[in-house]
Amino acid sequence: MIPKFDWFNEWANYCPNKIAFEEYESKRTLTFLEINNLANYLSNFFINELNFQKNDRIAVLAENQLEYILLFAVAQKTGIILVPLSGILSNELKEYFPDFISLFNKNLPQEAFIF
Repeated sequence: MIPKFDWFNEWANYCPNKIAFEEYESKRTLTFLEINNLANYLSNFFINELNFQKNDRIAVLAENQLEYILLFAVAQKTGIILVPLSGILSNELKEYFPDFISLFNKNLPQEAFIF
């Protein structure tokens, strides 16, 4: 399910080996091609395995890191809507998220983990 214009695919074709993003502290990088390939893989996984559809929403509680960029790419490719959550959450809500993340990680194939 590729949109009419896929910016990540376009940049992967234009300059595949150019570093697109670098984390300041860890110095981890992703090239445009790596982002596009990982986003395509994750997009298929979200649609085919997790049964997400266009306009479904995913709540995201994350720091600014490369994995967050991948979620933006997946959203652009699939039409899934990201809903960023504030890092300043109540303790009750923070206690809920580790169980959710654990459940998600059990269902995500090992190939999806890039680091």
